[in-house]
Amino acid sequence: MKNRLVKFLFVTLVVVSCDKNQDVIPPDDSKRDLKQWPFAQNSIWNMPIGSSAIYQPAYLLSVDEFSTSPQYQSWVNTHQSSIGYGGVGVDEEVIIFSAANDPFRTVHNVLDWDLRCGGASTGIQIRFPAGLNYADPNGSSTTPNYSGACIQTDGSVFHFNALATCGNDKLGCYNYTSAENNTLTGEGKLGGHGGSGLSGFGGSIRKGELLSNAPALRHALKLNILAAAYLVYNNDATPGYRWPADRSDGYADPAFGDWFAYGVVNPNKITTTYMEIGVLLAIKPDVTAASLGITNPVALKIFQALKDYGAYVVDDTYWNNYDWCMEQGVYEEMQANMDAASYTTQMMTIFKNLHAITNNGPNSIGGGGTPRQPLAPAF
Repeated sequence: MKNRLVKFLFVTLVVVSCDKNQDVIPPDDSKRDLKQWPFAQNSIWNMPIGSSAIYQPAYLLSVDEFSTSPQYQSWVNTHQSSIGYGGVGVDEEVIIFSAANDPFRTVHNVLDWDLRCGGASTGIQIRFPAGLNYADPNGSSTTPNYSGACIQTDGSVFHFNALATCGNDKLGCYNYTSAENNTLTGEGKLGGHGGSGLSGFGGSIRKGELLSNAPALRHALKLNILAAAYLVYNNDATPGYRWPADRSDGYADPAFGDWFAYGVVNPNKITTTYMEIGVLLAIKPDVTAASLGITNPVALKIFQALKDYGAYVVDDTYWNNYDWCMEQGVYEEMQANMDAASYTTQMMTIFKNLHAITNNGPNSIGGGGTPRQPLAPAF
């Protein structure tokens, strides 16, 4: 799904470096907080990469290389005003834990992606904090995905995207709740990322996880990439997507003639048929942070998570950019706790070294075999 409102850690930003003298807090494997570490042990978000994983090139480029590469030049020049010149940003996810005294709001259907209020009532009511407000784009081009979830006091989970608060007792959004994702102890696979149908809650980088004294990331991540350049569209039983995704964007099929369709400018689309939305990307096990020059503390955490768990491609950035899916508030933590210039440069190196796990499937999550890390603690 197109997402053009993201936050950047600009390379010119001057911020404070992490406190390297803080002790790292080891993970407690005797228990886990479902609010912070949800879903079953065998959820796609919790399963590590396995020893039987098959790695194939993803052929991702840095944003600089993409803009200057001869194989993309004509397309770039034609559509520069639309694809822009980006970097690495944040696709913010709205993760809300309701309280017993929060008022009920009635969920209304969204009229249009950038007109989110005014639709008909669904009859669904959820508790939603009164102080939280998400403006209706009201026709503007600044249209955040706002994929996410609102966890109710009884433990049920309401999944959504295109969120807008439309008055005191009304919410506008697309409802992505299904039977398999409505509890914190379930599979948690599906949710509010409209381009793939995958969760806007599971796999999200949460507040506190990237701080220097936090344990290593112990879950799969989520990444948005430029679909026109890096994805493909296979006109098969799952057109444009692969498991665990359950859909692709409505504009994905190049036969419709959209210049931004999946793979329309991908020079590797004949050989990389596995690069459909929903693909699991990871760093190969023999690649080290030292060999790639990864030293930034946040980039190091993400690098290790990509080796151990990987990242699912869940949406289309729709422009020359990479977006990590993060809970609201993580961006501000990153601003205050790291050097943005080294992070941006090193993330581009990481993207270029990502490979697709081509045998990731329901019976071999992460490729199967011996997991690289212990499974999540039981409930």
